[in-house]
Amino acid sequence: MDGFVEPILARDGSTFDFCGRRYDARRGTFLGRATSESLVLSRDGTRSVSVETAAGRRAVVVRKLPSLEIESRVSFDGLDHHRVAFLADGRAILLASHPCRTVKTGPSSTKTTCQGRGVFEVRRDGLVSLGPAFTAIAEMAVSADGGRAFLVRADGAREIVSLPDGARIAALSRTSADPFETEVALDRTGRRLAYADASGVHVAELLEGSVVSLRDEPDEPEARGAYAGIAFADDGSVLSWDIDAVRVFREGASSSSSKRRAAAIELGLDVPEGFHAARFRNGPFGRELSFSDFERESASARSSVIAAFRRDDRGDDDRGRRARRRRHVPRAEVWVSVTDPTEFVGKNLDAWAQSILRAQSGEPLLLRAWGDDGARSVELAIFDRVGCDPIDAYVRFTERDGALVRVRVEVPAGTARRDVPLDALSAADGRGDGPARAAVVPPPTRRGPC
Repeated sequence: MDGFVEPILARDGSTFDFCGRRYDARRGTFLGRATSESLVLSRDGTRSVSVETAAGRRAVVVRKLPSLEIESRVSFDGLDHHRVAFLADGRAILLASHPCRTVKTGPSSTKTTCQGRGVFEVRRDGLVSLGPAFTAIAEMAVSADGGRAFLVRADGAREIVSLPDGARIAALSRTSADPFETEVALDRTGRRLAYADASGVHVAELLEGSVVSLRDEPDEPEARGAYAGIAFADDGSVLSWDIDAVRVFREGASSSSSKRRAAAIELGLDVPEGFHAARFRNGPFGRELSFSDFERESASARSSVIAAFRRDDRGDDDRGRRARRRRHVPRAEVWVSVTDPTEFVGKNLDAWAQSILRAQSGEPLLLRAWGDDGARSVELAIFDRVGCDPIDAYVRFTERDGALVRVRVEVPAGTARRDVPLDALSAADGRGDGPARAAVVPPPTRRGPC
């Protein structure tokens, strides 16, 4: 599916797969690697419906399970994200902009216009509107039994309706946020609802035709940005996710963000010698940072990042046996983030270190792991040789005071070890001990065009 990769929740709600990794749904603990695609299963588990792209063409595909035999495949054009679901009677439905028409506006440019965005029944011979009540829809969530839908209309109106007739069951106040930047969810029974928008994450319950608020989790200013989705687990927990992370809200549990923020403040970070710090701001599309000024340079910043430092390319004095000369010292960056320590667990130090190691992409090298004074740390070396900008990265994870601190030092591939600011690993995580001094030989970089 296009847009963000959505987590796939296990049928029993115990685990979810996200970006190729499997996590415990209650604790958010990393469990191992996973391979999955975005899809929705029918209530009895015998069919699936998904949106797929092949050769530049989108199609909504209904398959029989477990054979994966294609029951129907309907191509369509669309400009935005889509939602798929099953009705109680087994029919598959699709929320999409449809129909659309693309015309050439120049030698190498095109323009696509759509009649509107609505909910359509997926038939073998095409897409058919589900009815007048399902036109001009910005967002939709369908209960697991296919009997109810939570609709956000293009004009901001929000309501719970029955399926497939569209009769109103209950209405919420009109959203003040962008309807197309609002994510919604219904639990398995269709009685509890959740939504995430610019104001945060909200959970409510339907009682005798009224909507009663159960929880309002305001969005933290430093994390404010577009949510990518929201869903219920079977135990009633609410999962919300964006490009940065998956967050789990359990009934009766408070957010751990304040504890992580306090731990970050206690680090008392100093700018490493020869570096300058990034500045952060809340931009129109979420949190962003810049190492110079935002008009010249900016990048998206994850909510977990609490500091970033850069050393620009420079010349340096090299006093050796030969005459004094200037040598090039490459650019380096240091990234510091704070997250929940339950992401990685282990019965002992070795098991914890291996859990972190398995979660990394590429082929990381474990340099060392140690623990003392109620804290534990692991250091890794990661040599990324993919793409046009290969890098060498040295990473330290430190768990202490209810937080997991990650410090990542990045330099261009092949940087001489004396030019790698390894001291930043210990300066940033608050432990104060030096980095690993094991002899690590980075692999060679490829020559020629990337």
